[in-house]
Amino acid sequence: TRPQSIVSTGNKMYIKYHAETKSSILGFLRLTSGLSKTFDLNVSTSIISDNNGRGVAIENLRSQVHIHQTSISNNNHVAGLDIVNGAGDVNVTESRISYNTGDGINITYTGGNRNISYSTLSSNLGYGIAVWLNDSKETEYIHFNQSTAIQYSEIFKNLQIGVLHGNFCGDSWIN
Repeated sequence: TRPQSIVSTGNKMYIKYHAETKSSILGFLRLTSGLSKTFDLNVSTSIISDNNGRGVAIENLRSQVHIHQTSISNNNHVAGLDIVNGAGDVNVTESRISYNTGDGINITYTGGNRNISYSTLSSNLGYGIAVWLNDSKETEYIHFNQSTAIQYSEIFKNLQIGVLHGNFCGDSWIN
């Protein structure tokens, strides 16, 4: 089983693991100290456009993706920002994602926190934002910290639904 990154605001972190009797395990533990989580990918102040595939593709997310002050447009496959498998945080701020073939943002993974703020998602040929949480199938990742926040953003003129949040059986709140 692979958990997403775990962050502690204190000075100590305790990790406890129980293995089955008479079983062998191979373990790997990486500890990183800093002011925040380590990024799997950080894209800032960039233009990503006119690609014959996805604009940005992330597979098997483990920690965090941050897209900041970036334009992702006119990409020709699946989504402008496409995240497949894994567990971790997705943060899109002050960005424009438009005119992509497929979704503006497509997130299909086990889970984590998702924040889209101060961004524009428009004129994509699929959904503006599509979130598919794979908590109903067997996966090597642990799903927890499930939250999606979309705030101070403009989502318009997408061919499909503006915001789709699917494959999740649990409480939902709209504020």
